[in-house]
Amino acid sequence: MVVTVLLSLAFLSSGIVKLTGAEQMRQGFESWGYPIFFMYVIGLCEVAGAIGLWLRQFSFAAKVCFIILMAGAVLTHLVFDTFKDAMPPIILFIFTVVVLGLHRKERLNDVAVGQGSTPDPVGGANRAGAEGHQ
Repeated sequence: MVVTVLLSLAFLSSGIVKLTGAEQMRQGFESWGYPIFFMYVIGLCEVAGAIGLWLRQFSFAAKVCFIILMAGAVLTHLVFDTFKDAMPPIILFIFTVVVLGLHRKERLNDVAVGQGSTPDPVGGANRAGAEGHQ
């Protein structure tokens, strides 16, 4: 829970900085050769993901997107900047992987105790432990 709070605050603040067009961000994206609109797309993804972390139906997708975003950020910093510059996205990448692992463990526990549902091939949902098809 604490890691999720930190992760959402980090991505929310980073996304807001990008969406407001902060000069330091603009300079970074320009120096890396990325178009400026890309900064706004990433900022929007970060803000949406920070919110999505707290919505059960979107939390898994948000975490996967963050892993992809941070992999790109790490590569960008390693290619164009220094290892020191790559440390914040490396740390966020690690935190996101940890939170994703906790998500998976939580979902497995939900199914094990009958709180989760499994997809029904016919289109409905079977509760864990419910009778199977005929």
